[in-house]
Formats: sequence, C-alpha cells, structure tokens
Amino acid sequence: MQSTSLDAHESFKRHLIFLALNFSLICLYLLSTGFAGPHIGSLYAGLHVLLFGLMTYIWRANPFTAQQTLCLGIAFYLVLLPLASFTSNDSQRYLWDGAVLLGGFDPYMTAPNAPEVQDLRSLWPTPEEHADYPTLYPPTALLLFGLSAKAGPVFGLWLWKFLTGLALIGSYLTGYKLLKRRGALKHLPLLVLNPLLYLETAIGMHIDVFSVLGILTALYMIERKFYARAGMIIGLAASIKFLPALIAGPLLFYLRPKNALTIFISSALTWYFIYLGAFHLGYQPLGLLPEFFDKWSGGAPFYPALQTIEKALGLSIGGQLIFKALLAVIGFSLSAWLAYRRYIIAAMALSLSVPLLLTPVLFPWYIIVLIPLLAMRPSASLLLPLGVVSFFYIVLDKWVSQNIWELPSWPAELLAGAIVLGLMWDGLYDRIRRRPVNIQPH
Repeated sequence: MQSTSLDAHESFKRHLIFLALNFSLICLYLLSTGFAGPHIGSLYAGLHVLLFGLMTYIWRANPFTAQQTLCLGIAFYLVLLPLASFTSNDSQRYLWDGAVLLGGFDPYMTAPNAPEVQDLRSLWPTPEEHADYPTLYPPTALLLFGLSAKAGPVFGLWLWKFLTGLALIGSYLTGYKLLKRRGALKHLPLLVLNPLLYLETAIGMHIDVFSVLGILTALYMIERKFYARAGMIIGLAASIKFLPALIAGPLLFYLRPKNALTIFISSALTWYFIYLGAFHLGYQPLGLLPEFFDKWSGGAPFYPALQTIEKALGLSIGGQLIFKALLAVIGFSLSAWLAYRRYIIAAMALSLSVPLLLTPVLFPWYIIVLIPLLAMRPSASLLLPLGVVSFFYIVLDKWVSQNIWELPSWPAELLAGAIVLGLMWDGLYDRIRRRPVNIQPH
C-alpha cells in the first residue's frame, strides 16, 4: 500500500509538471502572436521566472530519470521551434552580415547604410538601429552567418534556427555525457531545462548557444584527458564569440604544466590561424566594441557604481581605462588563485564573469555561458542571477509600444542584489575551501 501511495504521488507530481509546461507553451505561442501588446516584455519575464522555478523544482524533487529529463528538454525545445523571434532581432543582423560576406564586401568595414550595399539591403531586412554599425562578430561566426544567408532571405532564417538547434541539442547531449562521467546527473535539469538557454536559442536565436556548446565540449575533452582537442575547441569557440577563451586562463593554474601548456598552445594556434586566414582574405576582423558600448550601454549590474567611483576620483578617460584594467587584473588574479587552490569551477565562473561585470552593457543571453558551470557545481551565486536576468526584457514594453529603448535601472539593481545575495548564501570563501571540485582526478 505504501509503495502504491508513493507511485501515485510521483505520478501526480509529473502530471503537474506537464500541465505547467503545456501552460507555458500556450503562453509563449500567444506572446509570439502579439497577444500581449505593449506588455509583452513584462509577461515574458514573468513566464521566464515561472519556467525557472519549474526547473528548480524538478532539480530538487527529482521526479524523472536523467534520460527522461534529457528527452523532456529536447522535446520541449522542438515544440518551440515554429515560434518566430519576438524578443530580439539579432538573427536579422546575423543574416545581414552573412549576406554582406557573400556579396564580396568586408562586414567589418561595411555598415548597413553604406551606399555600396543598398541593393543588398533592399533584399535583406536589417534592424534600423544597427544601420550605422559594421559587424563586430568574429570570423567563424561570419562563416555561420554566410552559410545561413546562402539559403536566401526567406529560408536563411530557418537554416540559422536549424544550426542553433543543433548546437543546443549538442550541448544537451555533451552535458549529459559530462555529468554522467562526473556522477552528477542529478544536476542535469539545470542544463537541459534551463529556460534562459532554450528560450534564448528557440526564440532569441542567439549565437551564444555555440559558446555553451564549446565550453561543454572542451570540459568533456578535459575530463577524458584529450587536452589538445580541448584547446582546439576553445580556440574555435573563441572565433565564434570570444568569451569561451576565458576558461583557458584558470586551466593554466589548475592542470599540470604539460597539460596546461598543451591547451594554451592548441587554443591560441587555432584562434590565431582562423584570424590569420581572415586577414589573408582581406578582412579586418577587429570589431567596433567602443561604438557598440556607446550605443547599447545599460543593464550591467555594477557599472553605475564604477562610474560613480571614477567621477569621485576625477579620472580622465585614460584613467578610467586604467582603473577598469586594474579591476580586471584583480578579478583574473583571483580566478587564477582559486584554480591553483583546486576550485576550478568557481575559478572559471569568475573568469567568465569579469568582463560581464566591467562592461557597460549586459543582455540576458550573454550569461548563458555560465549555465554549464551551474550544472557542474550548483550554487546560489550562479542560480539567483540566472533566475532574475530575464527581468531585463521589461525593456520590450516601451520598445514595442513606443519604439523607445529605455531599460529601467531596477532590473540591473535586482541582478546586482542577486549576485551579492548568492555570494553571501554560498559563504564564498568558506564553502569554496570546504568543497573543492575537480574536473579530473590528479
């Protein structure tokens, strides 16, 4: 009788989970049709919090086996595939950059409003707010954009969605193998049911999912002691978006010198030869980050505090750069110290976070690179920020209704509070010392 009662209870929990997932799917489809009107950002943020809470519940209650969780995550993503992107128009920019590349122009030098590409612009829809800016994406990213643009203005978007979908499912499968080798499959829901990851891929169609795949694959190679392959993957991922390169730094202080050197050389050479090839073809793959930050500044949790300090100190522009560089050195040095003390997951999380905390702009999809580390070692200092960052989508309310991009200050303040509270909850120094986590046995 007791066994029957437990089975009924587990069955009831699963039915509630499926009911919540179906409700969420219906809401997402309604949002994609414009049903919410000027409140689309607020409702999307609320739905995201619901899905994040559901993920956390599944992680803690453990109602499914790891295989069932994996299948559930893939199935939920596949059901989301037909949805149009209503949270971002970055995918249009991706295809535009690909079309410019295919047209024989240098995407790093050619802005959408340049006279020589007006014929292209009549065929490819391009976000107007991007009109004055050439691309800032690395060379391999442009190859992916060009591949998608080959399919044309109509089918190119679907090809891009297919490529990002492959990256997401590849991340799920690689994460499953990685966690299985580590005996940590109980944390799989934090990866495959994480709404920030699958919504930013299925709806946002952001390129950052390739960073997640690169980080997971590199860590899996390290787990299997294939250090040269791990380095090559890090270098390749950094040629799509630079952030994954930062996990190599802590590894230099964590692995044995020979293995660390293998990863450093293979990653550096891979990245170098890709960029060398781009230069050899006549491109200037350096990007325009200062202009990007000037256009889109906002959302960074601690940047307003940094500006206040800089003003109080009376720093010039050069002094501000030196001040931020000093903070970055401190952050990366602390990451190296943590890695040297064998706390590699915390070290990599800090290394990835340093540029995100020091730059003036932060979008929700930037921090999905932290999700693999959350699944490997769950902590409040990662879980809480990932849970509240969706409130940044409040900005869509005014954007849709008034065409005004104006992010209120409170989402960034909420994110800053979540980071501080998470660090306090984890007891950063004591808990990290007590619970070292290794990628591989030594």
